[in-house]
Amino acid sequence: MRRHFGVLVTDEGQPVGERWNYDALNREPLPRDLEPPPVPTFAPDATTREVMAEVQAAGQGVGTVVGFELAVTRQQALDGLDDF
Repeated sequence: MRRHFGVLVTDEGQPVGERWNYDALNREPLPRDLEPPPVPTFAPDATTREVMAEVQAAGQGVGTVVGFELAVTRQQALDGLDDF
């Protein structure tokens, strides 16, 4: 998929960082003193607030809207990707 979409590959089609897979390293725990950066948040727009009200009105079993600040538009998703 990285080759197909040209993500993290050089112009020659080789992996950036010289490895295709870093799974073994990803299984290590984070250092205790590492403070991860804050997750980007997005203020709900009018449509999102309307859907949040519907979810809230549905009652039990549907979910909660408390603290919902996720990307819901294409631009917000692109902004989140840029932050990543």
